[in-house]
Amino acid sequence: MKKVCELKGRDKKAKTAGDLVRLAGTLWEAEVVEKPRGKEPTTVMCDVYGMYHEMGSVYAHDIVAVKDADGNWEKIEHTPKQLKCKQMNEALFG
Repeated sequence: MKKVCELKGRDKKAKTAGDLVRLAGTLWEAEVVEKPRGKEPTTVMCDVYGMYHEMGSVYAHDIVAVKDADGNWEKIEHTPKQLKCKQMNEALFG
């Protein structure tokens, strides 16, 4: 399993795309825009392709899989810090 801190972001100079990730609870996909900062990031800047095309921060615990070079989805392993953030979110927003 891959960790969120291992995701790579888009590189405009080299014109390479960032990792493509799948978001929890939806069939939506997102492209990682910039490499997550730190060993246990709680948010990741992404271009989200859902009902609308939007860019913004996505909680790390909402990223459930990343597409590998062969086009297969690989599960994401969350850190204790990311899981704690998820628990706080659920307590606040249900």
